[in-house]
Amino acid sequence: MVAPSRREWERTKADIRDADERRGRARTPAENSKLLAKERRLYADFWTSLGRYRVLDPACGSGNFLALSLRALKDLDLAVLDDAAAMGLPPDNFRVGPEAVMGIEVNAYAAELARLTSGSLNCNGSCARV
Repeated sequence: MVAPSRREWERTKADIRDADERRGRARTPAENSKLLAKERRLYADFWTSLGRYRVLDPACGSGNFLALSLRALKDLDLAVLDDAAAMGLPPDNFRVGPEAVMGIEVNAYAAELARLTSGSLNCNGSCARV
């Protein structure tokens, strides 16, 4: 589920590193500033897309898939923050939260079970009963 986002982050990191290397060879302060702005824009664009990522489980049952999805997304969120800090990019806040996972369940008992399961990850009310 997060593999495409991880691959995208690896591509983004490579682009950021490329811009950083070119910035090291910049001949003018204006060129340096332009490349630094590009690095930060690449990071911000990925970071924004990660914050918009949503997982929908159309039959959430116990909520286990939602709980595991949220955990995987939060792990990626942390990895991006760590990588960004290692690359000297400005610190930021986490982007992934309980709003990233949503579920639909027709069985009232299963919907409540999903709320309890996902609630352990601060994901209150992520599974709606229809």
